[in-house]
Amino acid sequence: ASTCSPGVLTKSASTCSQCFCEAASLFLDPSDLNRYCESCWIEYYGHPPSRSELALVPVEVSEPLAEEVLAEAWSEQILPGWPPPFVSGRVLPDDGPETWTFVRMRLRRDICGGHAREQLSSFGLATGEVLAQRYQVEHPVGEGHFTKAFQARDLKEGRQVCVKRHRNLPIEALSDLYVIGQRLQEVDPGGSFFPMLVDAFYDSVGYTVESMLEGRNCLALSTEPSFFQDLGKLRLVAFGALSGLVMLDKAGVVHNDIKPDNLIWTEVHGSGPRVKIVDFGCARLDHRHESGRNWALAEGGAGHLGKWAPEMTLRLAIGHRADVWGTAVSLCELLCGRTVWRSEMDTAEVVMTQALGLCNLRDGVPPSLLRRSPLDVRQLYTPAPRHWPLRRNASGQMETLRSAVSYTAGKRVIGTVKSLYKIPIPRE
Repeated sequence: ASTCSPGVLTKSASTCSQCFCEAASLFLDPSDLNRYCESCWIEYYGHPPSRSELALVPVEVSEPLAEEVLAEAWSEQILPGWPPPFVSGRVLPDDGPETWTFVRMRLRRDICGGHAREQLSSFGLATGEVLAQRYQVEHPVGEGHFTKAFQARDLKEGRQVCVKRHRNLPIEALSDLYVIGQRLQEVDPGGSFFPMLVDAFYDSVGYTVESMLEGRNCLALSTEPSFFQDLGKLRLVAFGALSGLVMLDKAGVVHNDIKPDNLIWTEVHGSGPRVKIVDFGCARLDHRHESGRNWALAEGGAGHLGKWAPEMTLRLAIGHRADVWGTAVSLCELLCGRTVWRSEMDTAEVVMTQALGLCNLRDGVPPSLLRRSPLDVRQLYTPAPRHWPLRRNASGQMETLRSAVSYTAGKRVIGTVKSLYKIPIPRE
């Protein structure tokens, strides 16, 4: 039996691939790309499809396309202006003073080598344990793929801090965190918008210490029934996230991982709730500060695939607009309970197809955007007149993906987004 999550819900009378009966609602199974009615779904999986496991935008898969047919079609429909001219990135001399920092490292005489470090780190952290002779662990507050966060007490300053234990923190990655942290502190010296990076050290593994930000992430809040059906709360998320993005733009930083679990709902004493952006592990510099370099192309993108802007998928130079896209997708997901990325079956091509549906682009990727891509678009998209994403199925055949969102559904989404701006929001 397939273990994939249920996929796209379509609401047009059609035929179930199992019982061949017409049904008003069919569900796309990513394991075989066939649509089934709810009864057949329950019979096979033993449970009904969950709304939270549905794609944000329906995606349709066409018949397989022969590669020689694709190549011939592209030879007849050349994309003017593609490929773009090659731009060589360069490192400009730093006119300012040199900046140096120091990181402490604990040496343990009986720990040497990867196996010894793995054995030590497997024990975790105990309540009351003191790290770096300064931070007393109190309790865990969250865990992700790469870090585990603990609330701790700074014995030197007498305040609460957040200590993050990293599963893998090479010195190069820590250097990036310091660069981002320095830029954020320049525009937000009081930590009003973002948690502040206050310390870092190594004790078998890498640790970073940030100012404590108490609250719950929006992904956790979305599990509460109808929490974000209140558009006033959803607008608070939009206001907080976009306010943070304004500061990031001033700092020349792109977050690259704006998603509900990185948006923290906090209660500010005397001014009510506020939403702040956290976790800058995927952050990079805005392309305006990159001197022609294109890290998206060199590194294969960054951040959660489900929040990738079309520019990231096309490996264009990334700026603050990519974070605006991530915020918009997050708001849509919080409102309707569906998500762009649900499982490994949702590739970059599926994500791009949903992006086209969100923008109501019925002819696929605009040529003006496609011709700027340094990728070989002839292998990834259909030729003119409609540039739809291509993907290779389990049999190795090329398939065309199309967004199946209707014009009526698009107008409903736009109407909901407009209504967000009509609800008063508390001001500081």
